[in-house]
Amino acid sequence: MRILFTVIIALAILSVSTFAQQDEPSKKPNLRSINDQVINDDLIVTGNLSIGWDAVNGENFGDNVIIVKENNVRIGFDDTSTEAGSPKNDWMIEANSNLSGGDNYYMIKDVTAGTSPLTLQKAAGNNALFVQGSTGNVGLGTNSPDHRLEVTGDAQVNSYVYFGDESTDGNWRVYVDAGFLTFQLRENGNWVTKFALD
Repeated sequence: MRILFTVIIALAILSVSTFAQQDEPSKKPNLRSINDQVINDDLIVTGNLSIGWDAVNGENFGDNVIIVKENNVRIGFDDTSTEAGSPKNDWMIEANSNLSGGDNYYMIKDVTAGTSPLTLQKAAGNNALFVQGSTGNVGLGTNSPDHRLEVTGDAQVNSYVYFGDESTDGNWRVYVDAGFLTFQLRENGNWVTKFALD
């Protein structure tokens, strides 16, 4: 009887100790050690979704349906196509540099090519890049472009400006050559200088 009583007391002490450790905030479980969860069916979430190591219980979603929350925000698109001729380029959406003192930006990266074709830095301003829905016109600094490309402010061109297809005879191009504004006409497959302005 004495031995049985001693075992019961020991089990009770062990249970209380285990409960206290689980309830103590400073001894949270290491979430990174939890096994992956594989769901072999559709996953439907009726509500909002917060993803990342800094997501918290009681997340304030505001107007967001999905929040990606941590100090290295990346969303990858890994195309696993194997059929010959199938498109299989990989892409990534990147928000801000992960380096100390790095830039703040929204970037679309071509992972396969190792390039970044689109980067929007913080504080770029309203309508820094605007594509009009009804016409497809592009505005830089304006939300009402009347032409295929309209720029509000200065524009710098470091190469040729073509008027028409550059491979078609009868079309013009303009560029700066040795300080001269040079006008060339496409004739018989060649660009021929017609005049230049100093």
